[in-house]
Amino acid sequence: MFFNNWEYKRKIIMIICWDNIENLRFSAKTKKWYNGAGGGYIEMDSCLSCGKPFLSREGKSLFCCQSCANSNKNNPMFGKKHTNKTKDFLRKNIKKSFKTIKDRYNVDNISYLDSIKNKKNQIIINFDNCKNIVNKEGYNLISLSGKNKKAIMYLECKNGHRFNIKWSSYKRGHRCKKCYYIRNFKNSCYKLEDFKLYKKLVYKITSKNYKKFYKKINPENIKRCRSFHLDHKFSIAEGYKQNILPSIIGSFVNLEIIKANKNCSKQDKCSITKEELFNEYYRKA
Repeated sequence: MFFNNWEYKRKIIMIICWDNIENLRFSAKTKKWYNGAGGGYIEMDSCLSCGKPFLSREGKSLFCCQSCANSNKNNPMFGKKHTNKTKDFLRKNIKKSFKTIKDRYNVDNISYLDSIKNKKNQIIINFDNCKNIVNKEGYNLISLSGKNKKAIMYLECKNGHRFNIKWSSYKRGHRCKKCYYIRNFKNSCYKLEDFKLYKKLVYKITSKNYKKFYKKINPENIKRCRSFHLDHKFSIAEGYKQNILPSIIGSFVNLEIIKANKNCSKQDKCSITKEELFNEYYRKA
């Protein structure tokens, strides 16, 4: 009776062939075995490439086992593409799913929902959570507008300066600009207004030189985004303090594409010396 029972036979086959035994579950109503990771009745197939038995879901005809599919060897489905009919069918289903999400939850993307963020262990951007995060660094949250990554915070720093900042830029490490300028120019003879004019001139020259000498500055064609920034090797603040011309600071010799976290941690520091900057500028100019 033990070996004549079909369910016990299937259980023995699963233990021999199935790798993730923990995902398997048995339904008392249907009296069938299922995969816990997703729906579908499990049935037995034989691999066309290696000939070994493996388990697949009902109605889903697989040609080879998982090991042969991962190695991409002797896989009859490897390299084949969807037909135009299947592509159109998939597009329509994706559009329908997006419409149902918008109508039901009033969001553009399902990842914006609080329940999904809790599952992913992500921060839910609301007034209370942002206030707790900001208060740890000594900032006071006055108001919050917008949703998710586009949320804008109105903050007050320790010195009483009030400013607007995006949640995404705060997360990247941006803080109060006035405190930054005061910290750099408080004990110096330089004026803040002059530095701002100097910085504008450098940025204008930088944008022109980046378009003109794009292949020299960015030979690997890396896209400028949140993860990659255009950086001045000899910083703008040091160039202003040492009375270097804006044309030299904004030249293609002083420009490079680096990672965002490296650029944020660098701040006003220079990756090259003043002598190296002048030598490269007059050699390649």
